[in-house]
This record gives sequence, structure tokens and C-alpha cells, in this order.
Amino acid sequence: MAKVTEARSRLAEVVEIRPGARSSHVDEAPTGPIMLAPSDFAFLWDECPRCFYLKVVRKEGRPRTPFPSVFGSIDRAMKSFYMGQRAESLELGMPAGTIGGADRSVRSSGLTIPGSATLGAIRGSLDALI
Repeated sequence: MAKVTEARSRLAEVVEIRPGARSSHVDEAPTGPIMLAPSDFAFLWDECPRCFYLKVVRKEGRPRTPFPSVFGSIDRAMKSFYMGQRAESLELGMPAGTIGGADRSVRSSGLTIPGSATLGAIRGSLDALI
């Protein structure tokens, strides 16, 4: 519970929520469903809470930065090695199954945000699937 309270107060600072404020960007509610990717939770909120707010409320994407080609090469090599392998043979305690399904696009069903009329969904691409 303390973590949720901390996140809310941090978000309030980021979005400049002030009673009676006249700025056009204060206290805006998201319009339409909120679409988030797993990387938004993993990186965007921690790296730039203001960018997270702008993405959710104003639908403004963060400027893209160049993606070094070495990471794409590593990703392709790892997928080439692991695809088709038995998961239980790779790590003790992994569920039985074959690793596959890379780069498949997925989208969750609609998610209700507690205390809000706003709907959300999580979308992205799978790295792997058992």
C-alpha cells in the first residue's frame, strides 16, 4: 500500500496537480482507452514519469532514440538458439513445453482502472512463449 501511495504522490508531482490551477495540462483525464506496452511499465515510468503521463493523457509519444544494431543482433541470436528448445531442459523448475511464438503481436482484453471510467489495455510483441 505504501508503494501505491508513493507512486500516486510521484505522479501528482509529475502532472502538476494543483487545486484551482489554470494550466491547460493540469488535471487532464485520459481520453479514450489507455494503451500501454510492457516496456512502459519496465522503463518509461522509471526513466521519465512526465513522459509516461504525456503518453497516457495526451497520447504524445516519447521521442525515439537510435537503437544500436548490436542489440538486434543479440536478440536474433538468442531467439535462434532458444526457439524450439524444451523449456524444462533449460532451467530447473520451468514448466514443460517448447519455446516458440516469438515476435507475435498480442493485446489484452479491456482492463478497468479502479476508481476511473477509463479503460486500458496492454499490447506488445512476445519475445518467447512456452
